Amino acid sequence: MTPSNYWRNPDRASPVNLAVVRVLTGLYAVWKLLSYEWLALSTYPYVVFAESPHAYLVSPVVLDVLPALVAVTVGLILAVVVGYRLAATGFLSAVLLAYLSGVHYAVSNQGSTFLPVVYLLLLFALFSSEDRLSVDAIRRTAGWSTASLNRRLTTDTPETYRHSALQWTLLVVAFVYFFTGLGKILDGGAQWATAGNLSRTILTDSYMYLDGVPPVGRFIIEHEVLALGAGAGTLVLELGFVFVVVLGAPLWPAVVGLLGMHTFIAVGMHILFFDQYLLFTLFLPWDDIYGRLWRPEPLTVLYDDDCHVCARLLYPFELLDVDDSIEFVTPATAPERCPSEVDAPPTTAVSVFDERGDGSHGYRALRYLAVHSRVLAPLGWAMGIGPCATLCQSAYDRATADRAQQADQGAENRSSEEV
Repeated sequence: MTPSNYWRNPDRASPVNLAVVRVLTGLYAVWKLLSYEWLALSTYPYVVFAESPHAYLVSPVVLDVLPALVAVTVGLILAVVVGYRLAATGFLSAVLLAYLSGVHYAVSNQGSTFLPVVYLLLLFALFSSEDRLSVDAIRRTAGWSTASLNRRLTTDTPETYRHSALQWTLLVVAFVYFFTGLGKILDGGAQWATAGNLSRTILTDSYMYLDGVPPVGRFIIEHEVLALGAGAGTLVLELGFVFVVVLGAPLWPAVVGLLGMHTFIAVGMHILFFDQYLLFTLFLPWDDIYGRLWRPEPLTVLYDDDCHVCARLLYPFELLDVDDSIEFVTPATAPERCPSEVDAPPTTAVSVFDERGDGSHGYRALRYLAVHSRVLAPLGWAMGIGPCATLCQSAYDRATADRAQQADQGAENRSSEEV
């Protein structure tokens, strides 16, 4: 499972990757944001910030409302996680996160690690129309005709999904490494890559910030060839990664090298760039991983093709079906293994049948599909719990009660149905 070079090819056969990256990025941002002691920071006297180059970001008023500002930012990021109003929530959360990073950076050096997240949030907002597995995408299907939804569910026409947010994120990451390496060259020239320079760097950092030189660091210092290779290799990896990306070469050798570099820094100097490990996981082929790890049983979904709501509810499951284990059929095209709905309520709009012909109907069918998709299994579990089950069942019944009157309702005339 090697990282994908999205700059060479931003198209995938499934929208899963973009959704996974959006969720992982948002949850990581929330976790990291809440790991900082903002409440304690808000009690600092203003004079603590006054001497910082970032003092212009802080005022007594800001300190008073800092916890509330963090809560608003968390709420916006969670909206990004589910894909709600992405254009607005992505932009606003990026701005607030960048601002909070600056406030925190006034008293620490940890705020800069939010920069990749800020870039991603901005790109999610900019390319929000490409995200198909989001609340926004489900809301947009309200403007599609029933016939269009039926075609997407029942036909096997290949479709590609563009991942521009990941394409530009990869380029940004590559240039960040490039300018980091360029800064080393401009600062020390070829001398930066010498064995003596790296050894002095390890010694200086160890005695300034640690109790002594770590064993791996000491081993490097004692072997000049290793120190020379590590210094020169750092420059080659940092300066060369952008060329690997732009030329469309496979990413995995460069990624392995960069992660090896960060691992060396972690064990040799006790400086852990934890964010970089997570950053490169964003470029993994999550759709392939999802398809290979889980081999769900084949299912047949029988639904009322005159029910616009039913088709909308089923469309996300079709997108998640990366290995084509689900067959969507209508009463007119149902295979023999789909029994008649004699065991289902008369108003059943959706039924799911397994290979043995056992079926689930109505709301229970949607729960079954959620569990079947694996990634929505927690949602399927929640859909069966007490008040949540009652409310969702009621909402489903209301949405499908008048499906006989939903047959397009003039939606065939809407030109905005296609994405």
